[in-house]
Amino acid sequence: MMDNNSLEILAKTSVEIAANAAAHYISMNNYHYNIDTLLTAIKSKVKLYLPDTLYEVKEAFDCNMELIGVTNFRATMAKAGIEAAQEACYR
Repeated sequence: MMDNNSLEILAKTSVEIAANAAAHYISMNNYHYNIDTLLTAIKSKVKLYLPDTLYEVKEAFDCNMELIGVTNFRATMAKAGIEAAQEACYR
């Protein structure tokens, strides 16, 4: 079981990865956004993807494939950020 500090770090890291991906997507596509709408979408997408992603990461770690687990986690959180930006942004 994870302690509160570990859960806080996990949550912060998840949102940071998603927010960075969203910011990059927005910048590359010259989109506009409402910050509250975007943050709500990011939180929603992270919450949606996190349980399955953590299961997959654990499976990878159990097989001594830590790099695969970390890469999968980062890619999935980036996907969450991009999907959030697609939902929340406009031209």
